[in-house]
Formats: sequence, C-alpha cells, structure tokens
Amino acid sequence: MKINISVFSAEAQRKSPILQDFVPLKTKSKGMKSVIKNSGFSLTEVLMAVGVLSIGIMLVATMFPAALYLTTVASERTMAALVADQAFAKMQLYGFIHQDKDEDRYTRYKFRMVDQENKIDPNEFIYHIDGSGQPQYSWEALCRKLNDDANDMRYSVKLYISRKTSPNLKYTVALGMAGDVNSVTWPMPVPINVQYTSPDKLTMEYEAEKFINPPPATIVMDYNSGRLFRIINREDNEVTLDRSWDKDISNQNIKIWLLPSPVDSTGKPTGKNPDIEVFQRIIDFR
Repeated sequence: MKINISVFSAEAQRKSPILQDFVPLKTKSKGMKSVIKNSGFSLTEVLMAVGVLSIGIMLVATMFPAALYLTTVASERTMAALVADQAFAKMQLYGFIHQDKDEDRYTRYKFRMVDQENKIDPNEFIYHIDGSGQPQYSWEALCRKLNDDANDMRYSVKLYISRKTSPNLKYTVALGMAGDVNSVTWPMPVPINVQYTSPDKLTMEYEAEKFINPPPATIVMDYNSGRLFRIINREDNEVTLDRSWDKDISNQNIKIWLLPSPVDSTGKPTGKNPDIEVFQRIIDFR
C-alpha cells in the first residue's frame, strides 16, 4: 500500500513518529548533498597533516647517516677480530726473533726466518679476502718480553689492525720526513716523542698532531708500558686522552706509538688514521 504523505500537514508529520520517517524525496536529497559537502578536510587540517608528515620524514632521513656509520664501524670491527685471530695464529706458527732480555720496551714483531733461501713471505701480515679484489686489512704487532729469564719465551703482544681504503696510499715510517725512503705501502706503528702537560693531555712534537685525523679513532700506546689510550680531542698540537696518563709521572718527556694517517709524496698527511682496533695477548714463542 502506498502512502501519499503529501496529504498530511507539516504539523501532523512533526507530531507522528511514523510519518517522520517518510521524508519527501526532495528533502532527503538535499540532506544527502549537505552531508557530503560538509565531510571534507579544511585547509588547516591538511597543512597540519603535511607538517607532521614532513617532520617524520626528516627524522627518518637523519637516522640514515648514523645507521650507515654504525654499520661500517660494526663491519670493520668484525673484520678486525677475524684478522687478529689469523695474525695470532701466524705468530705462534712462525715464531719470533726475540729481542735482548735486558730491553724493557716494545719492538716490532719480526718473523723468525728458517734460512736465507726459505724466507717467509713478507706479505703474511696482509689479510686476503677471497673474491674481494685488492686487500684492505693488515696487521702489525709490537712485542715485549715479560721477564729476564732466557728460558721463558712469553711475550706481551699488542696487535694493531688497520684498513687501507685505497691501493695507492702510502704511510710514513718517520714523521716529518718526506720521500719514498721513509714511506711504506701498508700502515705500521711509529714511535714519536710527546710532552706530558696534564693527567689527560699530551703535547705533540714535530707537527705529529697533523697525523691524527680524526679523533677519537686514533689509538696511542705508551712506548714502555704498553698502556693503550684513545685520543678524544685535538686542539693545535695538544691532544686529550680518554683517561689519565699517570698521576705520579716524574719525566715529562715521554714516547708513544702511533699509527699515522697516510701521506702524499711530500710527506704531508692526506686522510684518516687507518687503525681500527688494538688487540692484546700473551704468546709463548717456545
């Protein structure tokens, strides 16, 4: 049955709950148009949403450089641990030309030679990765005998692991001196003189501070005791260490081991310090 609601008055439709549901088609259509028209976003809401989204994108973008840096550091330190394991194994396998028993300082590690005709490959200190092209990682060791007993062949070993980022780089063996005679193709620790100025500060001599770039990656070692320090800041020729050198030091002229940055043909530093990590172990070379 069809109901013609047009016969009812407006007053009757308003008072009757049943008739309120029968809205004329024209009125219902206008109501739908009104609802659709008022359901959009205002310009203020759109601008606020765009602003919040932009801030989020900027925060995510700023995380990528830090994540990339931390990934590189983690990869290098993982490789350094592998290189160190191989280096310690080679040192125990090939032995060591030990220093005089009365020397109380660290010296560079040298493979023990069988004879002049059967020398060990001098490139044994280079770590080769299959399928990686040019080798990048190498190691150098500093050794000191633990005591004066001639029958005791135990040595304290400090193992420097470094990375060569370009095959054309060269490294100095004497700070401040230019020429191919004083340069080598792989990084190696160099002894330098410094001045003790305060418990955590050292003054570099002979412009050695130019070979520290950038801290805090640079690791230095006490020439005699073998204590390790990290340089956390450098201002002119003065460097700040991560901890106190010695509270009761008597001689302000001290010596350290440093793995310097690469150099150009004139002997000037050109890049970052190659050292990644320094590992320590006591090895019996008997």
